[in-house]
Amino acid sequence: MLWDCRSNKYKNRDQTNAALKEIVQVFNYANEEVLRKIHNLRNQVRIEYLMSVSQDLKKNREEKSHSAGGEENSKWQYFNAMKFVIPTMTAKSTSDLVSK
Repeated sequence: MLWDCRSNKYKNRDQTNAALKEIVQVFNYANEEVLRKIHNLRNQVRIEYLMSVSQDLKKNREEKSHSAGGEENSKWQYFNAMKFVIPTMTAKSTSDLVSK
């Protein structure tokens, strides 16, 4: 819930604060640090995903063949574990990053 800004649960401050409080208690971090870590993880997933998609597009242009998804191209060891975040990324945010 804390990673999906589109979720109704995310928009409910009471639910968001309860989930955040639970993480803070389990890991013994400050609220701001947990939020920063979630933000950084989402950004890293987005970067790795966009790099893998870009590599697939380049490979497809060079080989004129279609490969299955770009997830295998990531060298980040946590990418497969964090793939659940990818569907939460809106088309606007990913296309903005590609154009930069």
